[in-house]
Amino acid sequence: MNKQMFLDTLDKALFKLSYSEKKNILNYYEELIEDYKENGCSEEEAVARLEEPKEIADRAISESQPALEQSAPPTVLVKTLIILGSPLWISILLAGAMFILSILIIIWCLPIVTVSFAFASVVGALIGIFGAVPVMITTFLYGIFQLGVGIFCVGLSYWTIRLAQKSIDYSKSASWRIIDSVSNAFRNGGCFSWIKINGSK
Repeated sequence: MNKQMFLDTLDKALFKLSYSEKKNILNYYEELIEDYKENGCSEEEAVARLEEPKEIADRAISESQPALEQSAPPTVLVKTLIILGSPLWISILLAGAMFILSILIIIWCLPIVTVSFAFASVVGALIGIFGAVPVMITTFLYGIFQLGVGIFCVGLSYWTIRLAQKSIDYSKSASWRIIDSVSNAFRNGGCFSWIKINGSK
């Protein structure tokens, strides 16, 4: 097993962890493999020195999950307050969800624009180069100009495609960070956590 296969397998096995926790673990093992390689090991030998990805993932997941507090179910008063207050907190949750969705839409506007620009550059290059031949037959100078524009679009399309790839990677990373932050807020300190902890007091 090479480094990439090991990291991919470990990434899939760590699906229960948050994005930031998973990223830290993957970075740690990637650096560990590189350290072994610097000490003279081949990539396969370095991976062979490590534990199996499933064992690493099981241990990391068990360590990351705090022991659940054994608490009594919420009292009748708390349940009643939750039901009576549902119009308020459901509205707040919906507003928060719409706010997060709008941020994600804004983030993904950048890839949409760059991908559209890359597509336009590729189409411009194809039309400019292949369409220049019939134009040259009628008007040679216009055909040469169109050919030049097509060649320019070839170079432009290379950079726009790279920009589109980078913008997609950035948007994916930013989206996962936002989703991870929101899920951590609910998992660790959200209103439902507060109700669970304080509901039986």
